[in-house]
Formats: sequence, C-alpha cells, structure tokens
Amino acid sequence: MDKKTRSFLGFDPIEKQFKVLFMMGIVGSERVNLIMTLGTGKLRWRNIQCPFTLNPFRLCEGICINGVLYYLAKHIDERNQKCYVIVCFDVRYEKSKFLDSVCLFDQLINYKGKLGGFYLNYASSDGFPLKLTMWILEDVEKQEWSKYVYTVWDESKTVKVDHKLSV
Repeated sequence: MDKKTRSFLGFDPIEKQFKVLFMMGIVGSERVNLIMTLGTGKLRWRNIQCPFTLNPFRLCEGICINGVLYYLAKHIDERNQKCYVIVCFDVRYEKSKFLDSVCLFDQLINYKGKLGGFYLNYASSDGFPLKLTMWILEDVEKQEWSKYVYTVWDESKTVKVDHKLSV
C-alpha cells in the first residue's frame, strides 16, 4: 500500500447526511476508495469506484459546497503527462468527475456559495506576498471562471505578514 491516504468530510443537504471519503491509494495493483455514511447506526466502510487515477494533494483540504466535495489532485493524462485537476465528488450519488484546473491553487474556498481558489505571488527577496489571485467558478458545466487580482503593497508596512498568510 502506498502512503498517499487522504480523507474528506462531505455533507448531502438533500438527505441530510455526512459522509467520509477515505482514499487509501494503491493496494496491490488497485486504487482503493472507501466511503462511510455517518449517523445511520451502522458505521461500515463501503468500496466505491473512482474512474480516475488521481493523487489528492497532501497540503490542500477539501471543501464541500451544496453537496459537492471539491479537492485538488494530480492526474496522469492520456499522453502520460502530469496535470492538475479539481475533483468534484457528488456526496449524495457518490460519483466523481473533474475540472481542468485554471492554475495550481494554494487553497480552495467557498466564495458566496461558489467554488473559489487562490494563490499568492511572493517577492523573491523577503517572502512578502505581493499579489493574491482569486478564481471563482461561475459555471461548473461550462467550466467558466472569473479572475480577481489583489495587490498587497510591499511598501505598506500597515499589514505585517509572512509566508504563512492564509485566506
């Protein structure tokens, strides 16, 4: 078994159920993904199929918005090249699909009920963040994103932050 295990908590607002998605990684020659529904009285793991060969990022937490659990993953495409994707796991139906990532996000966020992601650009000399770029997923089916860029002035010593700035 490889060491790339991850777990995520999702909520189905229709059935009012929490589910835990546990991705064990490769066991033998197969990718093993398990799911458990909480609050049913019978806590047991069930196998679920994921049609993709994905490795969730270790440093990025998943986020659940309106019954869809989103998380970042690495994927090997049909040309055997590494690409970054956003996995969309429907908590109610336990089905996955993925979106092509417009960039490599530092973090996923819930922005007014929509999926958002951001990354920070840093000054090379002192590690001060100079620019925050935020993307908002406006339409999931069309994969349409809006982009917002915010500048954090290095000269402005009003806000003192380091490389651990979070949103």
